[in-house]
This record gives sequence, C-alpha cells and structure tokens, in this order.
Amino acid sequence: MKLWKNFLLSAFAVGAAALAATSFAAGISGTPHDFSGGSYGNTTGQICVPCHVPHGAAANSAPTNNVMWNHAINGTKSYVLYSGSAKLDNTSRLCLSCHDGVFGVDNWGGTYAVSTNNHTVANYAVIGVNNNDLSHEHPIGAVYRGLSATTGVFSSTSMRDPTVATGFQGGFGPTGYTLPLALGYTGSVPDAFAVYVGCNTCHNPHDNSKSAFLRGINDKSYLCLTCHIK
Repeated sequence: MKLWKNFLLSAFAVGAAALAATSFAAGISGTPHDFSGGSYGNTTGQICVPCHVPHGAAANSAPTNNVMWNHAINGTKSYVLYSGSAKLDNTSRLCLSCHDGVFGVDNWGGTYAVSTNNHTVANYAVIGVNNNDLSHEHPIGAVYRGLSATTGVFSSTSMRDPTVATGFQGGFGPTGYTLPLALGYTGSVPDAFAVYVGCNTCHNPHDNSKSAFLRGINDKSYLCLTCHIK
C-alpha cells in the first residue's frame, strides 16, 4: 500500500511539473516571445530554448536567479538609471539581454549556441536610449518607494504597502511581499531588506493575455494604481 501511495505521489509530481511547463509554453505560443518557428536561428522547434535550457546554461549568464539562462548577457554592463535608482536587479538584466537592442535574439549561449547576433529586437521593443540610458523609463533598479532598504519598514502615503497590496496577477515577490518585486544583490549575496522595482514587477514574459506582457489590465490605470495611491 505504501509503495502504491509513493508511486501515486511521484506520478502526481511529474504530472504537475509537465502541466506547469505546458502552461508556460501555451502562454508564450503565438506571442512576440515565441521564436519556435525557425526565426532568429531557432531550428529546434522549441519555444523555451532561446531563453532557457535544462542543461549547460550559458557560462556568461551569471547572475541569472537560477533560471537556467541560455541567452547571451552582459552581467557587468552599466546602465543610466532613473534618478534615485540604486542598482539594476538581476531579473531586469535578463530582460535587457534582448531589450537593450545590443545582443540579438539569436545570440544564445550554452548547449544550443547559435550566437549569430543578426536579429536584434524591433525598434518598438528596445528599452532606453543608446543601448544603456534608462533614465526616461519607469524606474527599475529602484527600491520600492517608502520601503526602508536597511530595516524593511514601510511608511508612505503615496504608495501601497507591498506586503498587503493586491492586483498583480501571476507573480509574487520575495517572502513576505505580495507584489512581484525583485531582490537586490551585492555580488552573489542578496540584500537583507532592499527589494526593487524591476521589469518583472509589471510584466510577465510568459503571459501576453493582457497585451504587452502586462501582469494586469491597465484600463483606467488599474495596473498603475496597484502600487500608486492617487
């Protein structure tokens, strides 16, 4: 009986993992993040491989937040950030490995290396100016306003408490935060209390059902008002 129970639990775990992978793939299929049709040097027919790989992740991919990154990335590149921003979070750096317009979508590292760098993203999808100036974009790399980077205590009359605010769909931040904020790192060590606004706060790269890969519908600025009190 115990063996049968263990078998069922194992089968359930495998099935759940497969379902999760299928769900992600289904969310990307047919969207601007679907490169499985032979474009951008992808002859594998796989949706995930331009960004992720199960084995042999790109050697130049650190720091990658343990997502088995397969795309070329400049882990030390400096960006001009919005005034008051402190440091670029690791997840946003992954997004910018395509969206700063320098590395081509077809510039993969790791197991399925293509690295032709012939196809950068379209101009409308390039974030920032001159490949590194993000000072005119919504702040990324900024500690969530009102949240102390040294104590974790929140105090603000213009921002919603990130430990109780709701409204974003499909993502949660570090333990204790209901908004999908990003951990800051000093080297490979996560900062104790500093949690940052990043690309991943407003966007979910695996779900385009709200358009522009947004985490929520922004009708009447609903998405903005998830964080901002106006």
